[in-house]
Parts: sequence; structure tokens; C-alpha cells
Amino acid sequence: MARKASRTTSESVRSSSRAPFLATTTRGFTIVELLIVIVVVAILAAITAVAYNGIQNRARASAAQVSLKQAATKI
Repeated sequence: MARKASRTTSESVRSSSRAPFLATTTRGFTIVELLIVIVVVAILAAITAVAYNGIQNRARASAAQVSLKQAATKI
């Protein structure tokens, strides 16, 4: 019996000592974490924009070549 009582007492001490720690860690994100996410998203957006512009330029060049070949074929 004494063992059971000491076990519940130690469990209650552990849970009460952990309660403030858990409350502070589950509040939300820190500013540093949010800034890191924003920077990563901005880098990915920049890479995507550059790649998209390159694809558009290649498509325009290809369309111009096709137009020139069609014009040469008609003449």
C-alpha cells in the first residue's frame, strides 16, 4: 500500500512540474521560426519565377522559329 501512495505522490509532483513547461512550448511559433518559413517560401518563389521566365523565353524562340520555317515553306 505504501508503495502505491508514494507512486501517486511522485506522479503528481512530476505532472505538476511539467505543466508549466508544456504550457509554454505549445503556445505557438516563435518569430524566428516564422521568419525562416517566410525566407524559405520566398526562395522557392524566386526559383520558380526564374524557371518560368526561362520556359517562356524558350517557347517564344521556338514559336518564332516555327513561324520562320512556315514562311520559308510558303515562298
